[in-house]
Amino acid sequence: MLLIDEPYVSDYLVDTLKRYHFPVVATPVARRLIPEEALNWITEEEAISRLEKNPPLPLYSISENGLDWVAQHFPEHALTWQINVLKNKIMFRDLLKGLFPDFYFRALSIDDIQQLSASDLSFPLVVKPSVGFFSIGVHIVHQEEDWQQVQAALQPEKLRSIFPESVLNIRDFIIEEYIVGEEYADTAGFDYVKLANDLENPIVVRELDIKEYSVFGFVFTEASSKNAHELQKIFTCDLRSYIRLD
Repeated sequence: MLLIDEPYVSDYLVDTLKRYHFPVVATPVARRLIPEEALNWITEEEAISRLEKNPPLPLYSISENGLDWVAQHFPEHALTWQINVLKNKIMFRDLLKGLFPDFYFRALSIDDIQQLSASDLSFPLVVKPSVGFFSIGVHIVHQEEDWQQVQAALQPEKLRSIFPESVLNIRDFIIEEYIVGEEYADTAGFDYVKLANDLENPIVVRELDIKEYSVFGFVFTEASSKNAHELQKIFTCDLRSYIRLD
């Protein structure tokens, strides 16, 4: 079964759901994002019944926003606990503190941060939402003099986002010691320059901040009638050729 949720549903995904007849949970959000009857829709009640009768049944979500549905309908399910442990940094640190008893961390609210004096902290440290996404609200603080700047940045009005609380919780934070060393990660981005070079007359090709908007970017272009195939190619490709590994 699949959970469909914000922020984006591609035409490729919709075509795949049609082609393979995968069951899709008919949540209000899913029905709004995909206003088509041709899909193998199942009611939320049917989805809940299937999961209750067969707990190992795979449940896929195209977005972290779908985790909220799981938490609402299966608060006592093992899957919900697993999701919470992996998403909630405070729960995760509590789970591992027996293995790392000397690792310092502290749970606190966003209001507590404003009242906390730098003299009560040991630097360097990391402060971040206990449940976070896209590094929103994450700060590495190397020295005491930087603490007031972090306090000014961690204001509720500056941390508003399009994500539900199960994805980004800006009320509860964690402070933990900074682990010195190299961080290894594979990240990918979209190559807007390459896309622009493949267009005959790109008017605007602009990358957006996914933390603020629900899309990665937008493109305005025009093509002559003899080059209409250019638009067809862009509209129908899966855009993999424009993925850049950093």
